[in-house]
Amino acid sequence: MFYIEKTSIKIFGLKKKTYLCPKFKNIFKMKKILLSAVAVLAFSFANAQELVSSKGENYLPKQGDWSIGFNANSALKFVGNAFNGANGNEVNFNSNDATKLPGFANSVSFVGKNFTSDTTADRYTANLLFSYKKSKSDNDAETAFGLLAGYGKEWRKGTTRLQGFYGADALIGFSSPAKNDTNFLLGAQGFAGVEYFIFPKVALGAQYAFPVTISYEKSGENNTFKFGIGNSPANGATEKTGFGTASVLLNLYF
Repeated sequence: MFYIEKTSIKIFGLKKKTYLCPKFKNIFKMKKILLSAVAVLAFSFANAQELVSSKGENYLPKQGDWSIGFNANSALKFVGNAFNGANGNEVNFNSNDATKLPGFANSVSFVGKNFTSDTTADRYTANLLFSYKKSKSDNDAETAFGLLAGYGKEWRKGTTRLQGFYGADALIGFSSPAKNDTNFLLGAQGFAGVEYFIFPKVALGAQYAFPVTISYEKSGENNTFKFGIGNSPANGATEKTGFGTASVLLNLYF
């Protein structure tokens, strides 16, 4: 039970004083201690999220760091095709999702970054494909080569292990999917995504990109110009959806 032990009222210049029981004073004291403990825990959690491992390694990249990453889903598909003998490694820009940077269907895709500040980076993308196929009934071997490269800027948001990023890339591509066939591509894309640092300087994430491209395709005597927006047939889609493309990313920072 709480009560006021003694109260004197200010009369004729006398000061008013209120005396609380010791039990009430102890509760206030315990409340202050509890609030202080909560503040300390919150500060410790914030420091932990800032991201230093038990060995003192920073989770997040800093100015001057570099990174190399690849599109995990396309690379795994490429490796699988190599082992199971699949022959779907076309590089014709019109028959695959070539503009899915860092995508280029069935190819190995790399993304390099140079951090100009803690939150901005220059991006260098390269999508390379080379295939060789020779059937028993045909003496001529079929070779295909494709290269899609890009340069762009990336901006990052977030102070925890979960980071958001966005930016834009300029694209240029060349491929020779078959004998006497040649394709060129110019374009640009906007992208946005998130990544989570599972280990210090190692992140797994996802990216969504929306490309706009112009391509020139020469097959024998036939020449074709195509304009593609988003996930359109000219950019490798099987149907006209108008949406962009998504990919899974693995990035290593150093």
